[in-house]
Amino acid sequence: MVFISGACFKPIDRNLNQWLVEQNASLDRVNYGIKLYYNNVSGKNDKLKLGLINGYTKQLSLSYDRLYIDARLKWGFKFSFAAGKNREINYNTINDKQVFLKDENNYVRNFTNANAELTYRKAIKTRHSFGISYAAEGIKDTIVS
Repeated sequence: MVFISGACFKPIDRNLNQWLVEQNASLDRVNYGIKLYYNNVSGKNDKLKLGLINGYTKQLSLSYDRLYIDARLKWGFKFSFAAGKNREINYNTINDKQVFLKDENNYVRNFTNANAELTYRKAIKTRHSFGISYAAEGIKDTIVS
């Protein structure tokens, strides 16, 4: 059983120079949080990942990967889920500069992603995957109009 945690600190701008020079290294434009990795949860080499991100993007993510669910080591599955939201969105570029819309009272963008996958190992070097995914992204109507 291996439990690993990692801190996350990531500026959201296109590159470090833009964050330092144009945004004056604003901490409002940084994602920070923690990512937890738990390997071998059930003793069968499965993996559990949990991400809690705050700051510019509020995000929660969870994934679980179980290599094999049967005694013959043929079938396995994995799933993942992520949801998040932002108060600011880049909606245009004028004179090579990004233009943002920020709303302190409401979220202007939200997203949800989910994925489920079933794997079948016919032979030792052959693996087939069957999956289904769902993705939804909502943007405040102020941007669209």
